[in-house]
Amino acid sequence: MRLRSAPGSRGGRAQEVPRRADERIRFTGFGVFGYVARGVVFVLIGYSLIKAAVDFNPDAAVTLDGALSKFAHADYGPLLLGVVSAGLIGFGLYALADARYRKV
Repeated sequence: MRLRSAPGSRGGRAQEVPRRADERIRFTGFGVFGYVARGVVFVLIGYSLIKAAVDFNPDAAVTLDGALSKFAHADYGPLLLGVVSAGLIGFGLYALADARYRKV
């Protein structure tokens, strides 16, 4: 990693930035894949909440574990669950990289 001074600073703390553009592209790919997976899970949770409200059945609302179990019991459940879990892991990697390399 290269160290460089922050723009506008007068010899202050140096910030660590990714050395190559491919690292940045890789982290961005993790972020996109992770945000899509999170979106799919949140849409499923939102759908179950709306369905529970329309049916006047508050017990039908699900949380994150309920949404993931619905994926597991679907026709292509293990495949869907694997893709969503890989996306959530990708989001975690993106969040770690973002925390490490974000310019503040």
